[in-house]
Formats: sequence, C-alpha cells, structure tokens
Amino acid sequence: YIIIKLAYIIIKLLHQTSLHHHQNNLHQTTYIKLAYIIIKLAYIIIKLAYIIIKLAYIIIKIAYIIIKLAYIIIKLAYI
Repeated sequence: YIIIKLAYIIIKLLHQTSLHHHQNNLHQTTYIKLAYIIIKLAYIIIKLAYIIIKLAYIIIKIAYIIIKLAYIIIKLAYI
C-alpha cells in the first residue's frame, strides 16, 4: 500500500515536471517508462507480500495444531 502511494506520488511529480518542461519529449518518455517500471515493481512486491501473508497464515495454523497436540499429550500425561 505504501509502495502504491509512493508510485502515485512519483507519477504525479513526473506529470507536473513534464507539464513544465514540454520541450524535452525524450525526457518525458523515459520518465513515463520509469514510472511504469515502478508500478510493475510495486505490483510484484504486493503479490509477494500477499503470498508471504498466506504462508504466515498457514504456518500459524500449523503451530496452533502443534500446540493443541502438545496440550492433549500433557493432558494424557496427567491421567
């Protein structure tokens, strides 16, 4: 989310600078390309973060099952 905001701010800044300096068309296209690359990177990072969160969720679930098993074993030991 922070990355998206940053990319948005960068695009806004680049758009403003491109409006101020209309004489350099080549400069504009390189900035647009750069912004596009940043957006693509942000998208990849968000996808990765989503995968990591999913994995973390699975790990927490596994840990919960292990704790439950340990609890059952402790209960059995006291019988």
